[in-house]
Amino acid sequence: MEEEIEITNFNKNTIEDILSRKDVKYSVSYFQRDYSWGKDEWGKLLDDIFESLSERRKHFLGFMTFFRPDNSNEIQIIEGQQRLATMTILAATIRDIFIEKKDSKWKEIDNQLIKTKDIYSEKIFDKLGLSEINRDFFKEYIHKEDRAKEKTEKMKKEKRLKLSNRLIRDCYNYFHNKLKDQRLLLDILRQATREFIVITTEVTNLRSAYILFQTLNDRGLDLTLSDLLKTHLLQKSGDDWKDIKKDWDFILNLSGIDNMNIFLRHYWLSTRGTVKEKELFDKFSSEIKNREECYKFIRELKKEAGTYSMLLNPEASDFFGNKIIVELLKDELYILTKQQVLPLLLAVCQKFNSDNKTLVVKSLISFIFRYLTIGEQENKELERLFSEIARSIRKNKIKNAVHVIKELKKKDINNATFKQLFKTKQIKDNKKAVYILTKIEKFLSGQKEKFAADITLEHILPVNPDNECKQQYTVDKKLWE
Repeated sequence: MEEEIEITNFNKNTIEDILSRKDVKYSVSYFQRDYSWGKDEWGKLLDDIFESLSERRKHFLGFMTFFRPDNSNEIQIIEGQQRLATMTILAATIRDIFIEKKDSKWKEIDNQLIKTKDIYSEKIFDKLGLSEINRDFFKEYIHKEDRAKEKTEKMKKEKRLKLSNRLIRDCYNYFHNKLKDQRLLLDILRQATREFIVITTEVTNLRSAYILFQTLNDRGLDLTLSDLLKTHLLQKSGDDWKDIKKDWDFILNLSGIDNMNIFLRHYWLSTRGTVKEKELFDKFSSEIKNREECYKFIRELKKEAGTYSMLLNPEASDFFGNKIIVELLKDELYILTKQQVLPLLLAVCQKFNSDNKTLVVKSLISFIFRYLTIGEQENKELERLFSEIARSIRKNKIKNAVHVIKELKKKDINNATFKQLFKTKQIKDNKKAVYILTKIEKFLSGQKEKFAADITLEHILPVNPDNECKQQYTVDKKLWE
């Protein structure tokens, strides 16, 4: 049966028309992404504002689509949240600069574009509510008024922010740096809100909203794998979508998982096999066709995400007090590589005991150093190898670290090749160079203590030595040329 998309109310509006509606607040639909605009988009927006202001002309900002359920006062944004959020950040930045200047105009901006009042209860509430990941941060640092300089200082102190919240913070700082010395702040804001035109439409039901959202993506809307998969899960889970969304947001809030797309790909490599990135969403969606499969998938993904977060931020407590494996990961393996080994480590942590985990990490350090750092072999081959081993571990075909080591040795370069490559190898990465020299020094001296964390190559051979230093070494002059 062909789905019918019900669209009504085509209107031409300014940004001010949208944001200044009384007794109305806007929210983000459950299938929408978190805030994702970056410097390119902020810069383009400011350029368009300044250009249209200088030429005294209007500017078309595109189409926006909304859904108003049951004539409530909360309108869901189907398409346009990035633009509305960024315009709100712009208005909030200018408002806070006026606060800093002790100019009472900030109240008019706040009341007109950022907050609104319920006509019955007279309760003040924010006009725009973003996704669960962004909501609290947006409320605290965008909706709430404060002196701009103090707000930027407070945001600097925020630790372990999710990527989308860092983008909100950076957007505010970007506008503040560009506008803090401007004399025409009101003209800039007036141009952005009164002269920027959008065509707005409404859909009559959430199903139509979802179909339109998918159609926009098919026509080239820049959505990521995680955006599409989240949308697919919420749609296939039916009336239980809130439970799926809760688990999805839990995963997004785990420490270290800033890039959901990378995690999803590593998860697939570890559990299913190699796949082209552009085909990954089709692979996921073909496996998840109904409510039961949604629940099964999200439970498994949640479990794997906890392990993945632990691997990204290793601490002894995560590895049941195994300090050795934590040091091996942080001080050795992750210096040589991190992304390539995560799919394999994900399987190892799910299936192996502590001793086997430690032995696998030790063998990976040796293998990666020979195969990748010195041998510079193909990354694709490495990805395929680690994926095959990970899947064999999960299927109990590989049951311990000794078996893993045997599989790695099949692909390792021989000693003669390694020695020849090592003699002529140029290491440009400072951390890797220091790591290699440290390992050599420890081996020759028998020293077991850690070297200082801030040691650099300058401690061994200065890049720009003075004459006295040069006289102490019998070294080819080409080293300093």
